[in-house]
Amino acid sequence: MPPGRCDCEALRRMELFVNPWYMVAGGAMVSSPIIIHLINRMRFKRIRWAAMEFLLKAQKKNRRRLIIEQLILLMLRCLLVLLAAFLVSRFVGHALGLTQGGNTTHVVILDDTASMQERVKQGEDCFSIAKKQVLAVARKAADANNPQFLKLILLSDPQNRVFDERLNDESLKKLASTLDQLQPTPAHVDLVEGVKVAEKLLADINDPRKWIHLASDFRERDWSEGSGAEALRLALDKVRNSKINVTMLDSASPARQSNEPQPAFGDNFAITDLRPEKRVVPASTGVKFALKIKNLGQVTREKIKLDVFVDGSPEFRVIPYIEAPSRGEEKEYFFELEFGPPGEKERAKFHRVTAKIGDIEAEDALLLDNVRHAIIEVRKEVPTLVIDGSGDDGKKPGGDTRSVTDVLTSAPGNERAAVVSGTIKELERPDLIQEYATIYLLNVRDLITEDKAPPAGGAGQPPMGVQPTRPETPRPDPKKSKKGRALENLQEFVRAGGNVVFFLGDRVDQQYYNDVLFRDCEGLFPVPLEGLKENFELRAGGAAKARDEKFARLKANRQPKIYAMDRDHEILQGLYLFQNQLHELYILEYFRTRDREQWKGSFGKPDDIKELITLASDRKLDDGVRSTMQRRYLDRLNRAVNDKKWEKFVTRVKKEAGKPDQQVDGPLKIHLKRVTEAVFGKEDELHKLAQAIEAMLTDRGNPSAPDNVDLTEFWNSPEWIDMKNELETYRKDLLYGDTLSVMRKYGKGNVVAVLTTAGSKWNGWAGGPLSGGHIVNISYTIFLVDLQKFLTRGGDTGGRNVGDEVQVELDEKRYKGEYQFFVQKDETAIKQDGAKPDDKQPAVPGFVPLSSEPQKIKAEDGKFLIKYRGKKPGIHFVKLFPLAADQPVEERWFAYNLDTINESNLRRASQPQLLGRAVDDSKGSDKGATFLFKPGDDLNIFRERQQDLSETPWIFLLLLFILVIEQALAVHLSFHVKGAEEVTAPTVALASARPQAA
Repeated sequence: MPPGRCDCEALRRMELFVNPWYMVAGGAMVSSPIIIHLINRMRFKRIRWAAMEFLLKAQKKNRRRLIIEQLILLMLRCLLVLLAAFLVSRFVGHALGLTQGGNTTHVVILDDTASMQERVKQGEDCFSIAKKQVLAVARKAADANNPQFLKLILLSDPQNRVFDERLNDESLKKLASTLDQLQPTPAHVDLVEGVKVAEKLLADINDPRKWIHLASDFRERDWSEGSGAEALRLALDKVRNSKINVTMLDSASPARQSNEPQPAFGDNFAITDLRPEKRVVPASTGVKFALKIKNLGQVTREKIKLDVFVDGSPEFRVIPYIEAPSRGEEKEYFFELEFGPPGEKERAKFHRVTAKIGDIEAEDALLLDNVRHAIIEVRKEVPTLVIDGSGDDGKKPGGDTRSVTDVLTSAPGNERAAVVSGTIKELERPDLIQEYATIYLLNVRDLITEDKAPPAGGAGQPPMGVQPTRPETPRPDPKKSKKGRALENLQEFVRAGGNVVFFLGDRVDQQYYNDVLFRDCEGLFPVPLEGLKENFELRAGGAAKARDEKFARLKANRQPKIYAMDRDHEILQGLYLFQNQLHELYILEYFRTRDREQWKGSFGKPDDIKELITLASDRKLDDGVRSTMQRRYLDRLNRAVNDKKWEKFVTRVKKEAGKPDQQVDGPLKIHLKRVTEAVFGKEDELHKLAQAIEAMLTDRGNPSAPDNVDLTEFWNSPEWIDMKNELETYRKDLLYGDTLSVMRKYGKGNVVAVLTTAGSKWNGWAGGPLSGGHIVNISYTIFLVDLQKFLTRGGDTGGRNVGDEVQVELDEKRYKGEYQFFVQKDETAIKQDGAKPDDKQPAVPGFVPLSSEPQKIKAEDGKFLIKYRGKKPGIHFVKLFPLAADQPVEERWFAYNLDTINESNLRRASQPQLLGRAVDDSKGSDKGATFLFKPGDDLNIFRERQQDLSETPWIFLLLLFILVIEQALAVHLSFHVKGAEEVTAPTVALASARPQAA
């Protein structure tokens, strides 16, 4: 139960008063007239004389009337005391219908994320302004004359209430002290998380008035495009539907003006990325680093100062000044570093690289994102594991191992890899991720380690990839058998950031790949296999002839044989340059997979699977294609040519110096002619039609020309957007055939599948008898080198956003249940207020342990699970302790950086974005209202000054009326001499016998 709140009924009744303890005192004083009356009764004296009998009879006759009059007088006097107590204690109870009663509860969500550190003036940031606003709201609420309760939560930790008390003078002091100690964090948390917690807190409270206060800088990304934008709007709708009022305390500067379409915001340059070309590199080779800087403000400048530090020391080989990005632009820069080998007894050595942009403090509103960190792991060599299901045959010329090894070992510079040949047994070692960056599985039957595996394609067995006619020997469950450790280790290898490449072949067990490796998209393999496209081995007596026939057909078809599906993808950029020259690339056999349209439906996940390479379609440019193009597209486009509405795309004026202007064909008419010519081309030139359609849909002209015509504007217009989409789909149907290579993300690593052989047995890509020439073989080398480069660069590079959780899983058979985290001191060497660090302090100091001794952890299911969440930018690492005494202590490094995507863009949300769904409570809506306040606005709405009895004239009139009646009745019951009447003994005696009014 929150402090300051009690369910005791007696204490709840006291909440009906502004000054409840005065009411307690007043209640005690109500009894004073009764006590005085009893005291006066004790003062009577008995007097006896001769006429006593007469007096006693007179007294008995009037006794009942006198008692009733005295009780009325006594009640009037008690009522006067009670009314006086009500005035002093200021009764606000709603039982009389004078006011609305009950408590008011406020929940304040204080945004303490990184963008709140935007500097607005010297020594002050958005967070300090937000704290002042929160305190101002609390003070206004405390001035109300009904009970006010306030709960304060931080957006970075919404489950923890940093303040939860009833507001009064003492609690206001405590709140001010609490706010003074709070500091913003470098983390990002979606605002919706705080709203959900606040709504849940208020759902358990039955107070008639409830408020949620959002104290934030209200950046546009949070309300329009961020990951939680729509969820935030839905959460606020739910809050308002629950009759909870919402206030938005805008702490950004300058203060927004009424009806301002876009509030002003601070200028900011940010380092959005710092990434090594590879996460693991061999020693003494150059490593390229990519650095991205974005201009998120309105200011422009020519140069920016760049400082790079390696292990805390300045790197002077990097150019100190670089060209600054223009407004809204993100520029990428590159620099190269070289690292020495690890120590003699070290397997690897980590280095920290820090980039910092400077010389912009005066105009930069947010300094936290001017620094970024990265890590690089250096080894004496970086081996790539190759496992070939063909054994030693794969090492012969044209074999899978030989083809892959020749490419990887001959690559230039640091692209060259040290290749290690192994067997499935090698996958059982638990330190795969520490030993290898990439693993190639070439024509591997399965991942079960058998002592004597039956030879694939042996006597009595059909070739692999074809269902056997007799049932196979039941395989052990790879999860319940030691024979499945290779699969478990390989899965963990990829989850942790390693990469696997599958090349298929005649030894592949299709059923195993589908049931175990694919496993309904839960396993490693990206797609399910549906059998071989061609299987010449099954054609008894005609295998060689069928193979020769297909080879002859492929040679006769002069269109490109493969297509890169994404020209901008790092793996495909080099291959794309050659694809139109690959008409002599002959791939005779490959595994088919399900139709690509099912990838995101039946078994795929959104953006989980990416097709890299597809084979060319077998379709011909026949009359069916010509008729479809003419009827669906060309006729409509020819009508557009004659429509003046599209004249700017159909014709243009050619201007040449000294010559009269000429009217020539515009881009639409030019491309339409080219497409028409391609439609009526040769039957084996279908690819030329697809190329002409693509050029027509994507032509942007010359953007630098003053009279440029961008044809994409035509296609993106409402009248033609549907045809554009239809043409693009039709182009792909004409051009693309079966999938040849596909990739999927698995954990932090990647899995790539090439559905044919790596060597020359099924194709001529790598050379051999089916080779189509030098260009074809070069394209294979380029593809494999780019693939290796992408995979060794990808995976888990150790980069994290501040607040992200790291999980390290260890085998209890190899590690002690101990670990120790270390964090870099003064990671940024930069202060948010622009103050420079002390000259004696190095720019990037060393590390400090987060605990004086290694921490212990218990194993569960044979595993130690270590969880860690970095709370500030910089390099963090953990020491792990192997059980074997001869094994050195291991380290895992992580680079934590600011979430620049969500925190660096200081552009502010407009008022319609903030209040778009809000309702006006002035018309008696049954929903909660929404208010927007900027610094300095009047907050009297929170005073909730309810009218008490001391503020109404009726209580004073009632008090005066009762006082008059009381005095009249007191006079009536008292003894008084009338006029000049003498006081005789009998009269005195009679008066003495009558009860006196007290």
